[in-house]
Amino acid sequence: MKRYLIASVIAGVVLNVGFLFAQEASDVKIPIDEIRKIDSEQHYPIKVTFRVLDESGARIAGAAVNIGIDSLLHADGYNNYRGETDSEGLFVVESRGRGCTEIVVSKEGYYPSRPEVGWDGELNPGGAEMQKTGGFKPWNPIVDVILKKVGNPIPMMVRLESLHFAPKMGEEIGFDLLVGDWVEPNGKGKVSDLFVRFESQFVNEEDFKTGLTIRFSNPNDGFCSLDKLTGEESLLRYPRVASGDEYLVKNIFFAANSADVVRERVPVGYIFRIRSKVDPQTQAIVSAFYGKVVSLGKYGARSAPIKIVPYVWKNRMIDSTPAFQFNYYVNPTSNDRNLEYDQHTNLAPGAEKGVTYDP
Repeated sequence: MKRYLIASVIAGVVLNVGFLFAQEASDVKIPIDEIRKIDSEQHYPIKVTFRVLDESGARIAGAAVNIGIDSLLHADGYNNYRGETDSEGLFVVESRGRGCTEIVVSKEGYYPSRPEVGWDGELNPGGAEMQKTGGFKPWNPIVDVILKKVGNPIPMMVRLESLHFAPKMGEEIGFDLLVGDWVEPNGKGKVSDLFVRFESQFVNEEDFKTGLTIRFSNPNDGFCSLDKLTGEESLLRYPRVASGDEYLVKNIFFAANSADVVRERVPVGYIFRIRSKVDPQTQAIVSAFYGKVVSLGKYGARSAPIKIVPYVWKNRMIDSTPAFQFNYYVNPTSNDRNLEYDQHTNLAPGAEKGVTYDP
């Protein structure tokens, strides 16, 4: 296996100390002796190899890599090393600093990826011990990064971060996923894709119990639960094509109370099927709409795909009406299982134009 060392990594920080430190000193007005002390006492040797792969596991040469090394000697807080992966899909960084941050891997025709390099705190306590042991451990870990090809992005109906407050308590209320609202007379919806039921006992913010049940109205509809994501460092985190079957989750329950934190679902997301119609003889699905429920946050940031909100603050006062929140995409074309959003064309009525969402 070939290993390539980016020339500026060591040269700038170690071999050409006088030039770099003098330049930094003029920017931040720190005496050069103090700069040398900071580097020797608070920066540690780092070496990391990034291995860039496509979704099939093949290595990708010529991918652009931008690696930030956390540094006390730079105004923006980190040192950037840029280059491209070699013929074996490898990019090696060796430096001194306080860890890796702001990593971006990209190539034309692929979605960019932002992997993270996690360092075990017990192995890397900092201070004199890390100076003695030669820096970050494990030394030169290989970090796999998946780049996903841009396939067939399409316009979709995207609704993110909106709260849906309970119109009533203790009874099922229909919710229309295509319209994105409660069904009439509680909203503008026409078809009850979901039935939603809230239960709440609210005294104050230190004494409450809230429950939320969601179920599908059509027995052929349902959620396909996603317990993990492949290549979630990619901008395209979720599957680009909905499964043809396995929509087995028909109802879900959430609870929150003042004695405990809000309990969230374990799945990282869902694929869903709604408005399914079947052939009466074969029972095969002949038409349906497909979509995905995603968590908040880009590039692997984790959050529950569906949340219960026991109360909100409005004008410095508590509104004890519970709500639920979820972020979802719907392909508006029946029988089309493509879930790769084009990032720009949100077909949801009233959607803000020109806003970019994850694919």
